[in-house]
Amino acid sequence: MRKTAADSLATKDGPGKSEEIFEQAVRIFQQKGYHATSVQDIADAVGLQKGSLYHYISSKEELLFQIFERGSRSLTYRLEEIAASDDPPTVKLEHAIEAHLVELCGHLDIFTVFLS
Repeated sequence: MRKTAADSLATKDGPGKSEEIFEQAVRIFQQKGYHATSVQDIADAVGLQKGSLYHYISSKEELLFQIFERGSRSLTYRLEEIAASDDPPTVKLEHAIEAHLVELCGHLDIFTVFLS
């Protein structure tokens, strides 16, 4: 399995601080927008100095990439399963629509940032 940027972020300090950084970035990007959010905003939200935040991330763009990746990863896997199934095309379409809705509703914060 290919190692992703999100995976490498999580291994730097275990999932705790890395996940907190991710969650706060999603929250702030959702509230302020990506362009209006500074790295300092994210550092303040997780209780780190800006320089210390770079121990966990290489850039604000990396966080945005992780949001895109996490937002699409599980949906992509599910759609691949649906496409590979022996179900008739109409059933595949129903399952694909359902998968989109389940992911969207289950991760609305991530998809709000993803779509904006």
